[in-house]
Amino acid sequence: MSTTEPPTRRPRRKEEATPAQALREAITPYTALPRLRRLVAQHGDLAQALRCPTPPQDVLALLDLLRAMLQPNPRDQIKSPTAAAESIL
Repeated sequence: MSTTEPPTRRPRRKEEATPAQALREAITPYTALPRLRRLVAQHGDLAQALRCPTPPQDVLALLDLLRAMLQPNPRDQIKSPTAAAESIL
C-alpha cells in the first residue's frame, strides 16, 4: 500500500488594493463611511460623518471636494427622470 502525499498548494497571492479600496482604508479611522453615504444621500452636513474632532487636513479637503462635486449647480435643469434621479443621488 503506497501513501500518496496530497499536492502542495501554492500560497494564495494577496491581491493589491485598488485606489478606491486604499482610499477607504485611509479615511476609515477618521470618517464613518456608512454615515457619510447617508449624509450625501440626504444632502446633510458631511462633517457629521467625522469620527474625531480634529481630522487631518487631507480628510477635510476630501470632504470639501465631495461637497463641491455633489452640490447641484443652481442653473441645472431637470428635464428627464434620469436627471431627477441624478440630483437625488
